[in-house]
Amino acid sequence: MNYIVSGLERSGTSLMMQILEKAGFDVGYDNSRKPDKNNPKGYYELYGGKIINNINNVDFNKYIDKAIKITSVGITNLPKDGRKYKVIYMQRPIDEVLDSTDKFTDNYNVVDSSLKKALITLNDSIEKYMNIRKDIDYIFIYHRNLMNEPEIELKRLSDFLNFDISSGIDAIDKKLWRHRNEEYKSLK
Repeated sequence: MNYIVSGLERSGTSLMMQILEKAGFDVGYDNSRKPDKNNPKGYYELYGGKIINNINNVDFNKYIDKAIKITSVGITNLPKDGRKYKVIYMQRPIDEVLDSTDKFTDNYNVVDSSLKKALITLNDSIEKYMNIRKDIDYIFIYHRNLMNEPEIELKRLSDFLNFDISSGIDAIDKKLWRHRNEEYKSLK
């Protein structure tokens, strides 16, 4: 089984990798992308996160029974070679993703409505794609719920993985939830 942590960039995928590692789940990453002010605990990526288009170069056999991080677009490039995937797909309110992206790129207030619409469309299309693929089993983990009710989200995740993730709660640092607005009630 290959385990994939995915979602839009800035949706909490690095946090999920930290949770899994803290809970003792095997995770695969290299140190090609160093921690910085945006992800002070690290990015937990392979090849500096540049495996969207180069996914064919990933030796998935090397990561059997390990979680690796692949961006949402990369899900559509997962090999169809008889293997099975379990995908943990991080969902975060789009406005929070955009706020975090703005600050991440130091381009304050350059995000426009067309980008927001494109990200919503991308999330929707990835969900439809995962529904079509018989080799993909997935769960949505909601960033806001993970921050506000971590025990509930981690229980859902434990059930999905058939692996106790509850000790991963120690990886959650609410001080790093810097790009939030309590008025964002939905994911869209």
